[in-house]
Amino acid sequence: MKPGGFIHSLGVRARVLILAVLPVATVVGLLGYHLASSRLEDAHKESVERGALMARYLALASEFALFSQNTLWLRDTLQRVANEPEVLWAGVWDAERRAMVAYGVGAEAIKPGEIAAILEGGDRPPAGLFFAPIRVSGITLTDFIGELAANADTAGPASSQLLGHAVIRVTEAKAMLRRSQIVSNSIVIALAALFGSALLALLIGNSITEPVMRVLNTVRDIHGGNLN
Repeated sequence: MKPGGFIHSLGVRARVLILAVLPVATVVGLLGYHLASSRLEDAHKESVERGALMARYLALASEFALFSQNTLWLRDTLQRVANEPEVLWAGVWDAERRAMVAYGVGAEAIKPGEIAAILEGGDRPPAGLFFAPIRVSGITLTDFIGELAANADTAGPASSQLLGHAVIRVTEAKAMLRRSQIVSNSIVIALAALFGSALLALLIGNSITEPVMRVLNTVRDIHGGNLN
């Protein structure tokens, strides 16, 4: 078949409908892809921000227990964090990158040196694993405003002692469910928009082709000798 032969084999009505539906379908497909991509990116950012926030919360909650080496208090803090629906396990590593306490589902399967290698920057952390440094918080107390202002003027950059790291592993099940919902919703919206545009194109196409088809039929009748 010659190039364009298929198009030429179609009738006027089919050609008009194709010309009406094809641009709309292309635009709907591109918009659906952009919508799904942007929503997936937003969902990923939200998941990462939530995991990082939970790790920072654990770091703040574990500061005093780690500073005082109170393992029971530290384990109680980890247990409360690990009981969150999205958290698989939570743990605390000391300043020497040695595991102190880890609690939750899969905590016993952590390989020796695995977290230490990630903390040292040698290995890339897997998805769903978040870290936050645990540092000593310093507070200056004074009864004299002038002394406080003088200390603020003469003090150098704030520094705090590193006690260790808080580590949290969150489940990817909720994020995967959210991604699948976004994709399925985007597909449904795109199909609905495509169906609506196709129906509108059909109505408009019929309004254009019906007069043309009547003229063509009249010309055929005249050519055939039917002058009535």
